[in-house]
Amino acid sequence: VLSEYGASYGPLVNCARDGNVVKMRNMLLLPINPNSLQDGVSALQAAVRGGHKVAVELLLQYKASTADSDDEIPIVQDALDFDRDINITQMLVDNGTSCANVELISRLIPIQHTVDDSTGGNMWAGVAEYNGKMFCAPHYSSSVLVIDCNTEEIRTIPTNTVGDAQWAGIACCGTKLFCAPQDAESVLVIDGETEEIHTITLSGYMGTSQTKWCGIASVGSKLFC
Repeated sequence: VLSEYGASYGPLVNCARDGNVVKMRNMLLLPINPNSLQDGVSALQAAVRGGHKVAVELLLQYKASTADSDDEIPIVQDALDFDRDINITQMLVDNGTSCANVELISRLIPIQHTVDDSTGGNMWAGVAEYNGKMFCAPHYSSSVLVIDCNTEEIRTIPTNTVGDAQWAGIACCGTKLFCAPQDAESVLVIDGETEEIHTITLSGYMGTSQTKWCGIASVGSKLFC
């Protein structure tokens, strides 16, 4: 493969596959062809498939081609298939990479239930986003479910409460998230930064103890259930 840099250089692909940025930078300064191929795999593809963000960024700085050929898997597809961190995909798109012919395939993230969680009913009811994290309101679960949108890691925040249909619906307001009380006697508040929780007691509310509210929305600095 010829370009303004010359022929392909296989060792660059090997270093990209390993994420060895120091050796890659030394090679590219010679200069070595950033579009080097080895066994039909480009240096950029190797870095993407290895999940090496810094290596991908370096190759893009040296104008590695992101163009897709007819007989290759689209580079964005590679990023989605091989990497769980969306940052590499975003980096490619920001550099003008085409998203044509990319197939979005859904997958499931397994959840390990804690021993005090209910095995029946709806575990969570309602989801809201804050700073790249999804927070799910605990309904028949005793914990808030947190999903990291970038890494797809999941964790739970214990509420230390027991009961069914506690909260239903969640909304973000500022840096906090609020869960509407369905059967609970309080509003559940989650700090989006620290992930600490507390409750606001419904003092003076004279309604029934069950099925009070189901759903919540923020308007400015106020929330309505």
